[in-house]
Amino acid sequence: MMKHFVTITLLLPLLLLAAGCNNYGLKGLSPVKGTIMSNGTPLEGVIVSCFPVTPTSEARTATARSAADGTFALTTLKPNDGAFPGEYRVALSKNLASMTFRQVQELGGLGIREPRVDTADAVPEKYRNAETSGLTLTVKAGRNPVWQIDVPEGLEEITFDPKSSFEAQKPK
Repeated sequence: MMKHFVTITLLLPLLLLAAGCNNYGLKGLSPVKGTIMSNGTPLEGVIVSCFPVTPTSEARTATARSAADGTFALTTLKPNDGAFPGEYRVALSKNLASMTFRQVQELGGLGIREPRVDTADAVPEKYRNAETSGLTLTVKAGRNPVWQIDVPEGLEEITFDPKSSFEAQKPK
């Protein structure tokens, strides 16, 4: 009897893990690919966030990050799995920092526990909020056309305070 109890106890976590690795929630997703440009120039590293206009138990936020050529594929639950059919409002962002995470870690190793890191969003303010961006997306069941997003203003030039740079805070 004890032998069976031990076997069940050891197998139970594996069974629960296997049950959690199903496709629950993925049924009904449709692939959505697109390109984000500014006056014919691809915009790299822009986060595209799609928020359902009418929230339902199926409708969820879908996101993507644009590649160097401006292309992206929406993700809801797994990479590039798409979005659920419906209407979406869209927001864009591209957060920049005055130093990389690796540089912050290096400063921490040099004894600087709270380095000054400035951040800013390079996307024009209008596009950062789904309510003001004017960007919408309709996802249909099955295949969807390649979605084109144009940001005529382009990305903002960001200049950080020199005091927040890695070199300025690195001990001499």
